[in-house]
Amino acid sequence: MLQAINDRAKGVIGWIVIALISVPFALWGIQEYVGGGQESFAAKVNDVEISVREFDQAVSRQRQRLSEMFGGQLPEGAVFDKQIKQQVLDQLITRQILEQMALDSGFRVSDKMLSEKIQSMEVFQQDGKFEGKTYKALLGSQGMSVAGFEQLMRRDLLVQQVQDGLVGSVIVGQSALEQLGRLQEQTRDVSYLLYKHNSYLSDITLTDTELQQYFDENQSRYMHPEQVRISYVELKSTDLKIDVPVDENALRRQYDEYVASLVDQEQRKAKHILIQLDETADETTQQEKKALAESVLKKLRAGESFEVLAKSVSEDPGSSTQGGDLGWVSKGMMVPAFEEALYQLQTGEISELVKTGFGYHIIKLEEVKGATPESFEKKKSELVSELRQNEIDNQFYERSELMATTAYENDNSLQPVADTLGLEVKQSAMFTRTSGQGVATEKKIRDAAFQASVIKEGRNSDVIELEKNHIIVLRVDEHVPSKPKTLEEVRPQLEASLKLDKAKQKAQEASLQALADLQQGKSLVDLTQRYTEMNALGSIKRDFKDASPQIVKTAFQMPKPEGQAAYETVELADAVAVIILAKVTNAQDAGTADSLKAIEKQIESSVANQELTAVIEYLKSQSDITIAKDLL
Repeated sequence: MLQAINDRAKGVIGWIVIALISVPFALWGIQEYVGGGQESFAAKVNDVEISVREFDQAVSRQRQRLSEMFGGQLPEGAVFDKQIKQQVLDQLITRQILEQMALDSGFRVSDKMLSEKIQSMEVFQQDGKFEGKTYKALLGSQGMSVAGFEQLMRRDLLVQQVQDGLVGSVIVGQSALEQLGRLQEQTRDVSYLLYKHNSYLSDITLTDTELQQYFDENQSRYMHPEQVRISYVELKSTDLKIDVPVDENALRRQYDEYVASLVDQEQRKAKHILIQLDETADETTQQEKKALAESVLKKLRAGESFEVLAKSVSEDPGSSTQGGDLGWVSKGMMVPAFEEALYQLQTGEISELVKTGFGYHIIKLEEVKGATPESFEKKKSELVSELRQNEIDNQFYERSELMATTAYENDNSLQPVADTLGLEVKQSAMFTRTSGQGVATEKKIRDAAFQASVIKEGRNSDVIELEKNHIIVLRVDEHVPSKPKTLEEVRPQLEASLKLDKAKQKAQEASLQALADLQQGKSLVDLTQRYTEMNALGSIKRDFKDASPQIVKTAFQMPKPEGQAAYETVELADAVAVIILAKVTNAQDAGTADSLKAIEKQIESSVANQELTAVIEYLKSQSDITIAKDLL
């Protein structure tokens, strides 16, 4: 039986995998919970600390998630940074409060529950089965430890129990459900007049006085951005030319390490039969279970089919139906006793009884696979390259330390840095906070150049790492503050913006006049104007997709017409609509069983979310919450 991944194993997964197991309420984001060392806290909830490291990691992951959602186009500036940090802090505090509530209420997550959850995740499976190699590779590719991932999963499942309890407690009456179903099936006869902003642009003329007034009132929107020009020195490992003598003994040591590493990559395909035994079982039960396991082993020794016996007697729900098949197993995936026995078997051999915390196992080794080491002679050129690269890396590290020290100790000039390291002082063109050319295409460079200590105090920047083994130190040569543009510089944009404002106003006036005319009994024919579009949607339901969602939503919020049609205006992004509701037809049928079930789930989720929010607010009011100063 697969263990709930061994704490000693290394590896982990990022927010994409966590998203697959996250709970259905959007009350928090995705965070990694891997502690370490004595850290100052970001927040404290009832004496339980949320570390600064945990907070920083959560902020980083939230930024990554948002960046991927919006194609890397995120706003810059202190306001946006503060919003992200505040959101993440609220999420971490909320999660900690719910965890404490769950623990105080007696909720727990067993090793078995945790193991089953991990094994059931498709992202860790190959051909429908949990694949340990895939699991460890995915975790390792994201830099998270197995123990950290297991801890995160346990905390998620713990809180999810609280939420599942709330969902399970929501009861939707059949009568109310059917009434909502009939509302969902209700139809409304809808049409609308559309007054587009752009239709009025050609009729608008502007005077110089209007432009000047608009410019004066909105001057902050029309500014030349702040700019800087920098000098910098850069150090790259690719520029280091180092002649490393070949040490035959060192190459042999490297080759031995290479061979040893392949041993750990060996995988074994195994089957097992499990007779479960609780560690707290009494003596009689223990003897009975052992006797049963011994009888199964005796049948196997007598030649009975391993697969048939596994299906009939094995008590491992994950593998018994597969004839005991565990798939490919590598070191670190199983409990120690199981792993030790497995790695002593020869192909086709069946073990003696193996006792673990799960019970008695009988293991059969099916197949062994692993990488075959290349000969020393074939591997030698690669080993030489590795030795040389290691020496270059060491030299780069030493020079980067010297660069950082020299730049700090001589923070009013880059020349000492260049002289000490034999580097060239380079210059950039002017660039802004958001864009630049050459080295200034790097956001890290722009951020460093606009730091207060660099601009206002004229100091060298800290060492900036652009990528592995590529670092830069910079200083500002010229700083041009932001300044207003002249009216002539922005006249085209100004005219376009002011014309659009006036066009919006005309569209609004026309729509309000149409609304008043309709309410006074004028026909639609009387309202035909040069800039009016008439759109008849016909009889539609609430899920109608072929019109603006705002129009459909407003139409279904309007009161049922009595005697004559009902009218309402709604602002759209590029127009104003006058909605005409002619008729409401109530449905006699509440809909299909599937549609009612979908409505029921929506109600359960909505009510449970409201109740969970109320619970959280109450718990917060009863909790002692401390937030570190200057965190945001």
